[in-house]
Amino acid sequence: MPETPGTVLARLLQERGVDCVVTWIPNNPARIRELGLQEIAVEMLVYERDICLLPRPRPMRVLSTSHGVVVGVPRREGPSCRYAVWSKRCYRRAVSWRELEALLPNPPLPLFIVDLGMLGGHSEEERGSLKVQLGVALSVIRRYLWDPHLALTSAGDNVREWLSDVIGRAKITVSQEKPGRVLWSMGADRVIILRPDAEEALTEDDIRGADAFVLGGVVDKIPRKGASRYLDASVPWGEPRRIELRGSIIGVPDRINRVIEIILRVLFEGLSVEEAVIASMTKRDLMRRLIIEIMRESRGGKRRLGRDHYEYLRAWLPVSCEDYVLAARKARVQLGWNCEGADTSQ
Repeated sequence: MPETPGTVLARLLQERGVDCVVTWIPNNPARIRELGLQEIAVEMLVYERDICLLPRPRPMRVLSTSHGVVVGVPRREGPSCRYAVWSKRCYRRAVSWRELEALLPNPPLPLFIVDLGMLGGHSEEERGSLKVQLGVALSVIRRYLWDPHLALTSAGDNVREWLSDVIGRAKITVSQEKPGRVLWSMGADRVIILRPDAEEALTEDDIRGADAFVLGGVVDKIPRKGASRYLDASVPWGEPRRIELRGSIIGVPDRINRVIEIILRVLFEGLSVEEAVIASMTKRDLMRRLIIEIMRESRGGKRRLGRDHYEYLRAWLPVSCEDYVLAARKARVQLGWNCEGADTSQ
């Protein structure tokens, strides 16, 4: 597992006796509170800013303490700090973005490739959804890694312009080459192709041993059966895998950003695939899985369900009584019990 940019930055700051950093332009203070130096490191790398010694201390509002380094934003009163993320000429440079970048993995493995070879077959609505997913995927990757770990392949001339309002000045790779060529150039030997119709399920060992993950840039408002299988020919040495939850892909998040999030949670948070899937599920994903579980247990609605089935699901899914009752109602399955006073009539 590679070090995060935030961890590398923390080591550099500690070596140089820097115990606080002020940033003038936090795009999202909530992310600094949550991510600390990881957010600062990404800001430095993307916008090519250094951490500099200020001519005089500045008071700040503390947002987080990360790896022993206090991170905050300027204010009129508060603890003083003499180091800042700076885009102008430095009084004295503490850490430059170039030396930070030089300590990060090159080539940037693990690499996440989203192939846009089928972009032309999408409707305007599907293209809009894909665009949002790619923007969110970049945000997810920046929680753990940074921009070069995301690559878009089979991309047309105008793809970067098309994405400009969701990726800004991002330093992702946008290539007209097929994914196989990009992976070959980076020496990615172990490649996982993620598609829901793969024969084998993805495991934690697959994730930890992989150099790269390839996803099809496909948004199916109208399902295209086998649409992502074309990736197998593009990356002949790739290993197709599906992400499943207890033997089924139903309810497993299928949005590109959620799939990438699942992989990163296993890599950096030490979760199992099942735990990462559940942590990344949306309410819609949960409801889809609940309905199927209820239909299966009730034999297609032929028998009433007792509370024991709800207790079984609650042991491994983040389901409330209200969720269960709503799913049963949607599935037209009768319940033989009252769920904390909820209406179980059909």
